[in-house]
Amino acid sequence: MAATTTTTKPLPSLLQQKIWDARLPLEIHLSRDESRQYTSTPPYLTSIPRLSYLPLLLPRLHRYFIPWLIADAAAISPDEGYFTFDGIPLKWHFPIGLLYDISTPTGDAVIGINPSPVVLHDAFINSLKEADFVRSGTAKPIMSLPTSESKSLWTSTQANDLAIWAKVHGSLLPKPGQWRGIPLRIFLPVLNDDNDNDDNDDHDYNDDTKALNSLLPSLFPSRRTAVLARPILHGAPVPMSANLEDLARWCCYADGWVAVVVGVNG
Repeated sequence: MAATTTTTKPLPSLLQQKIWDARLPLEIHLSRDESRQYTSTPPYLTSIPRLSYLPLLLPRLHRYFIPWLIADAAAISPDEGYFTFDGIPLKWHFPIGLLYDISTPTGDAVIGINPSPVVLHDAFINSLKEADFVRSGTAKPIMSLPTSESKSLWTSTQANDLAIWAKVHGSLLPKPGQWRGIPLRIFLPVLNDDNDNDDNDDHDYNDDTKALNSLLPSLFPSRRTAVLARPILHGAPVPMSANLEDLARWCCYADGWVAVVVGVNG
């Protein structure tokens, strides 16, 4: 009998695939101010990849809610509208998974109004350029991409296509040990939104422990144990010993940033 062999992906690739496969269930209601009937309209039920963006749902929602709209549907752009959580508008340029992680620990959402598709695309590309600059000390890698590859970073994010995204994004990453910095954003739901921390400085942080202990010593007094708070990435706790370069390579959002939400231990 001939021997059969099976090929398995390396663990980091499997982790990256699981992140891209992860989805969040959504129940979306039409605002009563926009509805022509007094009772609640049937909600739109769906699931969306954690790495996707809420404004990408607007054309579908427009088609679904047309029968109940007060305004003339023909006069409304399919990309017009915004989302709220507990009555507070949500930031349109945050991935849905990040919005969930921020909102869940405290019930607080973040403020913003949804943009046009062009503005959303431009914000995504600008975020990619910022991440590239932090990693390499220059945005030359992404600025040198052919137009087709640059566009594919956004279209693959829209389609949740990891294979195409990883091929292009992987070409932007420095070799191991040659990173100038880690594109890391830390969100503190317990504080005002203005205190979101973008770590763009050239610190020598080898792991999650050193970064959090240095940036937020009051919440992370220990370099070994998450005593008072815990770092959350893609809805899951991050080990304090996790290597930041590995997280940035395999667990970043589609815009290249590692977005860590701090959850305070109860």
